Order: sequence, then C-alpha cells, then structure tokens
Amino acid sequence: MIAPSASDGDLDAQLARAAAAESAGELRRSLGLLTRAMAAAESGGRRYQYLHEWRARLESSLGQHADADASLVIARGLAHDAGSRHGVFRMDLARAEVAIAALDLARAEQLFAGLCADDEALGPVTAERCGAVIAWLRDLRFPDRPQPNVALVRVETALTLVELWSERGKYRSALRLIAAIERDLPAAEIAIRIDQARLREVELLIEAGELRTARERLAQLAPADDAIDRTRAALVRARLGLAGGDIADAAGCLDDLAAAPDGDPQLATSATAARIAILAELNLWQTAADVATRAIERLGTGPAVQPLVDRLTRARTAARARGRSVLALWELAIAPRDGQDDDTASNELLRLDVPVAAPARFTERWTRHANEVILALERGDPTAAAQHQAALEAATGGVESTYIAARVRLSAALVAYCAGPGPATCEALQAIASDLHAIGARGAEAQAMRYAAWSAARQERIDDYVALARRAASLIEDIAGELPPVQRSQYLLNKWNGRDEFVAGRMRELRHDDQTGVITARKRDVCRAFREIELLTHWPVDQAFGDHGAELLLHETSDAHARWVHELQAASSRRQLRGFQLRSPLSLWRLPRRTLVLHYHVLPDRSYLFRMVRGHIDVRALRVGRLQLQFDMRRAVGDPERLRWLASHTGIAEALEDFPGTRRLVIVPHDAIAGVPFAALPVDGQPLCTRRVAISQIDRLERLQRRRWFRRTGRGVAIGLASYRGSGAPDLPDAEREARTVAAVLGGDALVGDRSTCDAMRSALRDAAWVHVAAHGAMHAADPAGSGILLRDGAGYRTLALRELRRIEAARPWLVTLATCRSADAPVLPGGARICIPSALLDAGARGVIAALWPIDDAPSVALMEALYRRLRDERPAAALARMQAELRDRPAHEWAGLVFYGND
Repeated sequence: MIAPSASDGDLDAQLARAAAAESAGELRRSLGLLTRAMAAAESGGRRYQYLHEWRARLESSLGQHADADASLVIARGLAHDAGSRHGVFRMDLARAEVAIAALDLARAEQLFAGLCADDEALGPVTAERCGAVIAWLRDLRFPDRPQPNVALVRVETALTLVELWSERGKYRSALRLIAAIERDLPAAEIAIRIDQARLREVELLIEAGELRTARERLAQLAPADDAIDRTRAALVRARLGLAGGDIADAAGCLDDLAAAPDGDPQLATSATAARIAILAELNLWQTAADVATRAIERLGTGPAVQPLVDRLTRARTAARARGRSVLALWELAIAPRDGQDDDTASNELLRLDVPVAAPARFTERWTRHANEVILALERGDPTAAAQHQAALEAATGGVESTYIAARVRLSAALVAYCAGPGPATCEALQAIASDLHAIGARGAEAQAMRYAAWSAARQERIDDYVALARRAASLIEDIAGELPPVQRSQYLLNKWNGRDEFVAGRMRELRHDDQTGVITARKRDVCRAFREIELLTHWPVDQAFGDHGAELLLHETSDAHARWVHELQAASSRRQLRGFQLRSPLSLWRLPRRTLVLHYHVLPDRSYLFRMVRGHIDVRALRVGRLQLQFDMRRAVGDPERLRWLASHTGIAEALEDFPGTRRLVIVPHDAIAGVPFAALPVDGQPLCTRRVAISQIDRLERLQRRRWFRRTGRGVAIGLASYRGSGAPDLPDAEREARTVAAVLGGDALVGDRSTCDAMRSALRDAAWVHVAAHGAMHAADPAGSGILLRDGAGYRTLALRELRRIEAARPWLVTLATCRSADAPVLPGGARICIPSALLDAGARGVIAALWPIDDAPSVALMEALYRRLRDERPAAALARMQAELRDRPAHEWAGLVFYGND
C-alpha cells in the first residue's frame, strides 16, 4: 500500500500495476490498486481528472454504473474548474456511455443532446437525424487542442453513439457513423485501436443482416494478439457462424471463448453465453448447462455481478428448454443483458412471458418475443401466439435489419399458417426463407424451414410438409457436411427428432395415394428405402455410436445420458448377430415361413409401416404419428374405442387380413409405437392375442433368425422379494408367493426374502435355464443406465442396473421374465430406437425376455404368471404369452396387456 506521503515514483509504480492488471483482464484487482493510488494522491492534495475517468471505466465494466457516473461527475468538475471545454465534453460523453451500459437510453440521449463544442449543441440524436449528426461531427472543433485529440473525440463520440443506436435497432445508421469517422481513425489510433473499430463494424453488419459483407470484413482483420482481443474476435466469429449456418466456424471459437479472462466479468459472461449458444446448436445441452453453472460459480455473489448471474441462469434454462422442446427456440442471444424476466416452468420449458423487471437490450427483447411466439404455437395456443407476435412487431418497429425483419415476417407467417386454412401458404413461407438465404443467413433459413415443416405436420398439410422438409433436410445436410465427424454426428442426430424430415422426403419419392396410404413402388425401390430408414433410425448401441459413444446424444434428453450409452457400448460382449438383413429383394426369401414382420418408423404426424413376408415387401403410410400416440397406454387398454383406433391406425388389422396365413407376428417398433399393447388390439372384434398368432418384438431386424428354437435343459430360478422395509419402496406382499408358484409349476429353485439378492440374480443369469423375477423395478429418467431391478444387497437394498445386466455373460437362458414395474420402459435413442432392460438381456445372451410396459399390480400378477408358466411347459414363450393373455382376457386389460415378449423364438 502507498503511504500517505507517497512520491511520484511510488504513485507511478502503483498506477503501472493497476494498468497491467487491467490489460490482463483483472478488473477488480485493477480497480482496487487504482483506488488505493488515488487515495494516496488525494491525501497529498493531488486530484487528477484522468484517474477518476479511469476508475469510472473500470466501475462501468464491472457493472457498477452508478459509481461510474459519480466518478465521472467528479472528473467533469475538475475539467470545468480547469476551464477545459474539451475535458467537460469528454466527461459528458463518458457519462452517456455509462448510461448506455446501464440501458438508461433516455438519459444517454439527453446527455448526447447537450454535447457542445464551439457553442453548437448536438441536439436530438435520433437515427432520422443521422445526416445532421454526421455533419456536426465533421465540424467538431476544439481550437485549443491538437488535431489528433480532436480526431479522437470525433471517434469516441461516434462509437458511443453507435452503441446507443444499436440498442435502438438502428444498425444501418450506426454503420453510416462508422463510415463517417473512417478518415479520423488513423489519427485516433493511439487511444482507439483500429482493429477494434473494424470488429465493431463487423458486428453491426451481422445485426443489419449483411452477413456476406461481414464475412469479407472479418477475413481482412489481422489475428488478435492477447487473450482479451482473441475473446472479442471469437465472439464476433461465433455470432457470424451461428447466424450464417457456419457451425464449424462457430465451434472453432470454443477454445478462445473458454479462455476469456475471469477478471473481466462482462467479457467472460458474453463469452460463456456464446459458448452456450454454440454447444446448444451442437445439441450438447447438458454440457452447455454445465458451462453456465461453472461460470456462475466463478462470478460469485453481490449486486454488481447479479445481472450477469441472472443472464447466465437464463441461458442455462434456455439450453435445457431447447433440448426438451419439440422445436428449438429461435436462438440463444449472445448480446449482454441486465434484469430478470423468466423462471423455469414445471415442464422445463422457458417461461418467456414473465414481465421484464429491468430494461433489456434490443437483441434480447426481440429474441424473447420471437421465442414466445414459437412456444405458444408448440402449445397449440394460436391466440397467445398472435398476442406475442404483436409484441414482437412492436419491439422491432423501425428496425434497420434485413435479418430481423425477415424473421419477424416468418414468425407472422407461421402464426397465420397455424391458424388454419387461409391465405398463408407453403410458398409464402419458402419465399421468406429465400430472403434469409439471399443475405447469407443459412442457419436461420434451415431453422425457419424446420419450423415451417413442423407447422405443416401439425396442420396435416402433407404436401406442404414434404416440400418444406426436403428443403430443410438439404440445408441441414449442407451445414453438417462442413463439420468434423464427431461434431457432425452431434449436430445431425438430434437436429431432426430422428431425421424425420429426411425420411419423409425419401418416402415421398415412392408413389402413394394420400387418401388410402397405399404405396405402389417396385420391390427394389421399397427395399432401398427400407435400408436407408433402418440405417437412420434403428441403430443398435454398438453400431450407432462407434468410437465416439460418450460424445453423442439422446433424442429428447441431455448429453449427460450419452455417458450411459458409452458404458453400455464398452460393456457389450460385441457378439456378431447372424440374423436377417435385407440386403436386396432376394434376401426376402431368407425370412422364416408364415412369419409377418411389421417394421415401423414414426414421424410427428404419420408413420411408415414396412410389411415383410417371405419373398414380399411393401410399405404403408399410416395416419398416426408421434404427436397422436402421446397418451397413457395403460389407461387406453380400458377404452374399447381407443383400442379399435389403435388397431386401425397401426395397420395391425389390415396386415393380418392381407396375410391370412401368418402364424408368427414379429414387430420391430420405433419411437412411440414401442409402447402400444399389441396383444390387446382388436382384430375382427377380438383381441389379437386370441388369434393363433405368436407375437414377439425385437429392437432390430438382425435379431430375427431362422435357426431352430430350442429349450435349454436344466433347472430355473425364481426370485421374489416382498419386504422393502427401509428402502423407501412399498412392500410387495405377493412377490414371494409368485416366485414359489412359478418354481413349482416349471420345476426350479425359489430364492425369496434374504436370498433375493443382486448376486443371486447375476448368478442365475449365468447358470440357470430360465429366470423369473418378482420385485420392484426402477426407471431413472435422469440416469437410464441406472434403471433396473431393486433387490437385496447385504444388509440393504440396491438396484441391479441395466449397465450391470449388460455386462453379465449369460449362459443363454431360454427365458427371462421380469415381473417388475416398467421393465420394458426406456428413453429414446437418437434415431428413435429404444434401449431398455430386455435389449440389454438379449445382448447379454438371453434367448427371450418377457417384460412389462407399465406398472404391474402385485396381487393379480400371481395368477397371471401361474397361467403363463403352465403354458410354458409345452409352448414357446411368444405363443405361451399370447395364449395366457387370451385365457385371461376377461380380466381387466391393464393387468395382462402390458406384458410383451422380446426375442427370437
């Protein structure tokens, strides 16, 4: 610390340390050093205007705008006392800059209007007076100051006014100001770096929608030297890459953005917001949320940093919302913002309609309103969407940006399109997207086409949907093609909810009747389409993720779930399946006789059903999609009308009518179809299970094998656990009785009570001919790999998890029955395929698995399993399950319809 009688040398040394700290981005430390130096100087009767100005700059950068203004008032007084009109002018200008940073734009405009040199005040600084403002700047003189100083004042005034007009959305007027001071920049270079002014010009070009020009100007800039300059340049590159669809270029900025100095909170927060936006575009939602959390922790607490904390909290919430919404948000804005205006709704979507408690930057305001429109459309609330659209148009009135204007018009067109039949057309939506294309906003164009295609799907305008989807898919493919392999996979896998639009475009190439859904095409073309769709949408874990499993994402969860996929892949035995693969139409002759394969692919508004029997393949377009299948199937089985609807719309009734000799029905489900209780669907007035058809499901066609089925000899194991005292789970009073009953019927060992342990289950899978489990099932949405069966483990309880089950080298038990709740439940993988406990057991070596789609009632389960196992003494599992369900069909359907056989028998 400087002593009260500090010499000039000591003061200079302290100020040099403060300057070095500022250059390193350590603003808080710099402010502390500067404040102590100023106190020492003033104790000796010395007050310096430039020190108060310096302190104000640091305070403003740290968000302490009121303190900064107070410091500038002192500096202005010193300048006035010294008779320096030049100094008074600069301090008023600096106060206007602080007011802009605080978003007090009215105060900033008042200060600008009062700026005076040679007795001529600037007056109103509206964009409409741009010409007069430029003329005033050119005539600006301070006779007692040298030319470089006057040039510097002109540049400072223009750049500060640029910030004000940017906050008003007057980007082209701001660009005119930049051009007006071009000749003054060399003279002002001592204090104003030309490359930073050029960088600001690129930002304005982006905002104005002149993206091609922005790319040219950015390419002309020299590489930045230090961390702060690299961060600022990376921010601009990131914004340009995201707006222009150059995701590869934006992703290349991540390292420079991560290196932003923590000592400059404003710059670090902007860098973090940019990283979140890039990561969200790559579908790395959880990673984006983690980045925000770490940045918030580094910011700390206090009123000065609270606006920055609020901003990153909103960005984190928006990233999560983007990962869980049917539609992505319009965009995650990078521009800084103060104030609070949202929280997290129960469904984790961002509530963007909460009143704003503090002024917001223009970029954030229009983006917020645009997001509100999209979310209202997604909720199916056209009235709210129209209200938000009106707010959006009010917020962007008079904006000088081709990009924003096109986005506003597109939003209005979507609202009109979703309102129902009317003048809004597919051509109008494409025309607006073409406007975005014309300015080089390729990312916005692709995003707009995706929204438009989704809207067409919701309106069941099939022709519109295909046209819009095809264009969107083409754009997405172009953008993805520029990314390195790992990022390309990240970008593509979640971009389309299973590449829905791409699949729709491919299927549209086959001729079909929109009214009947019948597709007439050559067998060769249908096989080609099938192979493409299976490749895109029915990926086994081992084949889908390759060497980059940990870096890929799940469909409607976060990238945190990719970790469990990687664990499953690493633990896999990697057996080579030798089942059926449709390599050509000739391969169809390898299908087993009297076997009908129904292979589904689900889109938001419809589904495609490939039907295969020996020597034949065809495809149907079904009028049921992901959106129509989002209901409680357990409740649906009690509604005969809903069951008839499912039988008709899933194509089951028609398929069995068209192929009457079927004795084995193999269903390859996809997405929401996997939850349909096929056994309960009525065919000719009776549940499907009553027909002499064995029903089985497989997660991929490769599991279908022709080799002869056999029952492995040896004793089985039935595990039952009734008491869960101390575990937090309710008891299952009949579970042990069920295990004993099953063991008695089929001849096996019953392990109940303290013997029903995780070790016993693992041992049974390795050694037993068949395994039955009556216990609690655990489904963890946040950690799917942790889902499994809750059993005893020493003195307590533990979940024998999916990740462990997959590691077990099972000795090929011919059947594993999971009489546990939701044992067939699973999250959806990127292509819409599902990985669940039955799949894990099949991969581990089990020949077949019976599991439940929904919670099982404890008491009725005993009778169901006894009837099932009596059938299993003489029949194969798929047929035995169907016969049991037919035998007990007069019982409440939710008791038996949720049991499904998985495997190849």
